Amino acid sequence: MRVATGAGFGITDALSLRDAANNVLATVSVPDTGGWATYQSAHATVDLPAGDQVVTLYCETRGLQPRLPPARAPGADSRIVSRI
Repeated sequence: MRVATGAGFGITDALSLRDAANNVLATVSVPDTGGWATYQSAHATVDLPAGDQVVTLYCETRGLQPRLPPARAPGADSRIVSRI
């Protein structure tokens, strides 16, 4: 995902990815991007079991703006989408 921060510093564990049971699958720290108009990449890897899954992105703090592309697992079909 791409994120921008207006905080003036990086933010540790700023985002979390959670499953349908609200279990934290991964946390993402966000680098200082230098302002709201400058986006940088932030990455997380999550192992999911086969089948349909619901993964939710939570903003754990203020001061950031995520921008998400459509999510797709390697070899997956086009029914996988991202929403925010």
